[in-house]
Amino acid sequence: GNKKSSAMNKNALISQVLAITSHLTGIPVERITGNHRDAESTDARYIAATLLHQHGLYPSQIASCLHRSPRSIRWLLARATTSMLRSYLAQARTLLSTA
Repeated sequence: GNKKSSAMNKNALISQVLAITSHLTGIPVERITGNHRDAESTDARYIAATLLHQHGLYPSQIASCLHRSPRSIRWLLARATTSMLRSYLAQARTLLSTA
């Protein structure tokens, strides 16, 4: 039925968002979904989480694909953004809409 295709779409969206985030930031997907706590990995994670959230995923769903706790995702989404991150997000949105 319809549920399966929406799960497929969700997985496609997740891998697309991770690929675009990695492409823009130069941070490998393994680092975005890994345990790295350096600023660059955290910024990339913020971009991925924000894009997924804007596409309708819940913090708990984002948490499972980024291997984080829902609480840490909520914290990440609430972070103040910088002009650099806003610029990455704008570029990522453009790439996602054309994908």
